[in-house]
Amino acid sequence: MRYPILAAAALSLFLPVAGQAAPKNKNPSSFPSHISPTKPPFKPTLDPDVRRGVRLPNVPKLNGSKVYRPQVPVTGDLSCRRGDSDCNPCTGNVRGQFAKMRRGQSDWKGKPWRFSWGTGYRPESIRPYEAFDEDTDLANAVGLSTAHPQAFVRTNGGPAWYAGTHSQKEPGRPGTVFIIEQGPRGRKRLVALHRTKTQHPNGLHVLGQYLLFAERPASRNPDELRLIDLRRRTTRQDITHLIPQATGESHEAKQFGGGLGTAKLSDGSYLLISTVPGDRSTHKDGSRIHRFHQFYNMKGDLSDPSDLTMRFLGEQRFAPTAAVPQKYEFSENLSVVTECGTGDIYAMHSSGDGGGLDGLEGRGYWRLSKLVRRDGAPQLDPVDVFEVSQSAQHCHMRSAASVGVAPNGKLEFLCHQYRKDPDPSALNPFSGNISGKDHWNFRAGVPKD
Repeated sequence: MRYPILAAAALSLFLPVAGQAAPKNKNPSSFPSHISPTKPPFKPTLDPDVRRGVRLPNVPKLNGSKVYRPQVPVTGDLSCRRGDSDCNPCTGNVRGQFAKMRRGQSDWKGKPWRFSWGTGYRPESIRPYEAFDEDTDLANAVGLSTAHPQAFVRTNGGPAWYAGTHSQKEPGRPGTVFIIEQGPRGRKRLVALHRTKTQHPNGLHVLGQYLLFAERPASRNPDELRLIDLRRRTTRQDITHLIPQATGESHEAKQFGGGLGTAKLSDGSYLLISTVPGDRSTHKDGSRIHRFHQFYNMKGDLSDPSDLTMRFLGEQRFAPTAAVPQKYEFSENLSVVTECGTGDIYAMHSSGDGGGLDGLEGRGYWRLSKLVRRDGAPQLDPVDVFEVSQSAQHCHMRSAASVGVAPNGKLEFLCHQYRKDPDPSALNPFSGNISGKDHWNFRAGVPKD
């Protein structure tokens, strides 16, 4: 029957497209070689089968003030295997593993990764001295720096095993994405530093072979979702998608200030979740800023800016529960995992003390939420939380902490050191670090069997 096709086509005329592909770069050479030129627009054909004596269906009357959004599943893709390009492996019994970590039934190990302050790393010859150091005032010199890691994650395969983002505020110093390879003896070393379009990149998430993070260019254009293909980790890349503007109460907030997480859904599309904002700032009148989750649906080829479409699905204000009180509403990083067997999707937020000395030696926490559908829209229900000690030297929850699925199939909890400083001077840019070599520390924890 062709009449339903006509009705569906008429309905689509009223559906707002909440996202569009990023504008094509004027310099084609800056695009990766595998990205094809912008595809010609698709022109659907419609044969209404107009015949004498046959009445056409009535065009449905839609409320122009209402936003119509597609229904998306709230379950994840269970067919993913480690090494797949666009999805993450699942893990079993997420709540049970999280509860073990809360009860202290866990194994933690401290690990370093190494770099050289003066070496220019591919793909842009950025030196760690430019990316990681900041000494603009006394507070920075003693460790309370405004420049620090913003995220730290394990990737889905070797030899690229870990990655993170690092912010800067001093003029002339770039925000960066750093990528770490692990050698055959477990020794980890920096192999790439990618410049970001803002000095303050935020959360980072892994989806298959891609790193995903959001940034707002200095030109104050709409926020952008940027991908780095880890298979070409030492090559300059610009895989960028414009992020549709949120609507509702959160539309004036910075969309990705408190982290982002993604999952491949059971229908083959992707769910993107953001939290805004992450810090403890307030409105100018001193009133509390509400914390929101924002939900987006993505369809198409992740690596092709001309093919991927993104829609804003809705927002959710953080709602405390008996298990997760209001004080745990803050989120600096967000991780998303799929549970084996059920396909349930869980989100884990991290944050911690951020003011004064508490920002160096204080308390932090991981918060667990489950993705549900409520009133036709995705929502996150808080279900559990636990606190940990926060240390600037080994595990700083306020800046860089995440949860993922380790190669052994367990949940893996990661937290990273706060900052490094070579204590440079005008006469000796590596004073206190004469060799020019240094290392960062991080900790990794998994639940016990």
